[in-house]
Amino acid sequence: MLLEGNFDGHHIVARLNLVDRSKMNLVNRGFHWVQDSPYNR
Repeated sequence: MLLEGNFDGHHIVARLNLVDRSKMNLVNRGFHWVQDSPYNR
């Protein structure tokens, strides 16, 4: 999807791509409020 227009005197263009939600870390590994160690390190 391509969004294009003017906002606050500036020309804005935004391209949106559909992403498979099952490939997102927050969705596929579950959400935990507290972790013993960071996932990304």
